[in-house]
Amino acid sequence: MQKSLRNNRVQPENEAIFVSKRSCTDILCLLLFLCVLGGMAYIAYIANLYGHPLRIIYGQDSYGNTCNVDNTPLEEKWSEFKGHKLSGINLKGYNKVYFYNFRSIFPFYDEIPGTIVCVRTCPENITNVEDHKKFSLKAKSSLCRYDVNNSRIFNGDSEKDRCPPLPLTETIDILNRCVPRVKFPVSVSVKLSDACNLKNDILENLLEALNDIRVSWFPLLMLLLIGLAMKGVNFCQGAGKAFSLLLENPLRAAVINGVGWFVLFVGKILVAVAVLVIGIFGFNIAVDTIFLCFCLDCRENDGDSKPYFMSLALMKFSEDAKKAIELENQRSIKRENQNVNAPTNTDRGVTPVET
Repeated sequence: MQKSLRNNRVQPENEAIFVSKRSCTDILCLLLFLCVLGGMAYIAYIANLYGHPLRIIYGQDSYGNTCNVDNTPLEEKWSEFKGHKLSGINLKGYNKVYFYNFRSIFPFYDEIPGTIVCVRTCPENITNVEDHKKFSLKAKSSLCRYDVNNSRIFNGDSEKDRCPPLPLTETIDILNRCVPRVKFPVSVSVKLSDACNLKNDILENLLEALNDIRVSWFPLLMLLLIGLAMKGVNFCQGAGKAFSLLLENPLRAAVINGVGWFVLFVGKILVAVAVLVIGIFGFNIAVDTIFLCFCLDCRENDGDSKPYFMSLALMKFSEDAKKAIELENQRSIKRENQNVNAPTNTDRGVTPVET
């Protein structure tokens, strides 16, 4: 060990620890990072200027209204909904999106346009007009367009083009979207289960492979930065040296990390103990303050001409405590009287035996 250390000391690359002649490294990576940073800043600016974050959360209907929002009429020149009579509706409480034609979500699959409305509850089993009526009364939300008179929905077919065709597919709420409930046969369910198990196995192996990086990323980063500062090398060379240094000293790295985690644990324990002590001390002060206020209230007020400031619960508690103290005093006096009146051996006619 000493011989290897002696040999390492005389190596030229170990003699010059700090590099005096330095130059810029990783210029290409820096330029790429600045380009990405500028692009993200521009995207954030455009999204903040023209976007609507609530549309991602609650979605929007076919007329430019955001669900669960008190909308205002759209006036943008580029908007296709400008001047639409159903634009700018108060949809507070209508926080779910319902699609008349679910296949219209994917234009490459179905080119038939489908109406999208905001509803309060996703429909489950609606097969006829009566079911639609019961759903509307229960959920206080119709599945038809907003300009359809609810009293006419159930009386004929005059407005059926503005209502979803019956029967309706059963839907469930997923991320505030009414998505059709799909029921697979047993064979398909088994195949899907096998596929999910295979995916889980692949993910488990991948996570195991990345576990070492997840655990040791911080020491790697610190050693990388130290190597960059001392040697003046580029990022890739610094990462390689940091990784090789960790591989050469696994036990030392484990000991240092263990000591660090132990110190952190002790710090957490000390903080918890300090908070507990301060909390108990504060509680003691609060109880003493309440007791002083209670005593002052009992001395200054009589409960008749001068009502008490204490609450009824505290008054009842104090009365119960007073009764309990009186009963305990009576019991102690009674026990003392019994001990005084108890007959001795001489009174019973028993003479002591001399030894």
